[in-house]
Amino acid sequence: MSKRACLLFLPVLFLAGRHDAAAQEKIWKDVAEFSYVVTGGNASSATLGFTNKLTWDLDGTALVLNIGAIRAESTTRERIVTAAGPPPAVSEISDTRLTAESYRTGLTLDRDISARMFLYAGAGWKRNRFSGIENQFSAAGGIGTTWIDEEGHSFKSEYAATWTSQEDVVPGPEGTRSFAGARLTWSYLIQLSESTTYTNDLAVDENLKDTVDLRADMINSLQVAMSRSLALKVSLQLLFDNQPAFANADDPDGLLGAGETVRVELEKLDTIFTVSLVVNF
Repeated sequence: MSKRACLLFLPVLFLAGRHDAAAQEKIWKDVAEFSYVVTGGNASSATLGFTNKLTWDLDGTALVLNIGAIRAESTTRERIVTAAGPPPAVSEISDTRLTAESYRTGLTLDRDISARMFLYAGAGWKRNRFSGIENQFSAAGGIGTTWIDEEGHSFKSEYAATWTSQEDVVPGPEGTRSFAGARLTWSYLIQLSESTTYTNDLAVDENLKDTVDLRADMINSLQVAMSRSLALKVSLQLLFDNQPAFANADDPDGLLGAGETVRVELEKLDTIFTVSLVVNF
């Protein structure tokens, strides 16, 4: 085996090391979630969801990479008579449309400064066209507090200054918006039984340039372990934007003049419910 191949396999050998060796602390940890739903027949749809959390933790310093994606398509079929016959001729037209699509990625770095306090910094990107967001880049830096740190029970909060640059699908008069903000987040976990865990994660962002623009993201999850490596998880995510983006209204009858459009404000609240298989590496 070549030296290059040996180097590639070293991380795999490390992750597959003995669990009973207390001296071999697990520095790397990866948790992946997969969800896929398909329906067929007279109408068909396909929904794919994926998230992954990769963590490196050593001597009070933690580096976390989060990625996630949701994509849903639906297909409808319309039957049209094309000839009177006899017998009548009927053709079928299929129409496939994207009904949901969002992508996100983020990187954070935490560093303990005491038993209860830590510093953190992070940056991220997301896209959610059905919520009117084409590209959103953000950066944050601040301080956090660990309130509870027990086996099966934890709670921590973070307070940060932020910077956000957002490009909407339907640009407003300002075009790309950039602004400073403030963020409050918390992460809560409690083990309800030997195999069942509940988590609640909340992030609230305030636009200091326009305080009406308040945004919040809350995820409630219940996870049931099937083995050391596999679990089933149900999650409900609530996405709130007090000043949502805009979309252009359709004009199928041509009521507007040439080049005219009507912008309508999107809904303030989006909900995402997922059932997924969790794999722990």
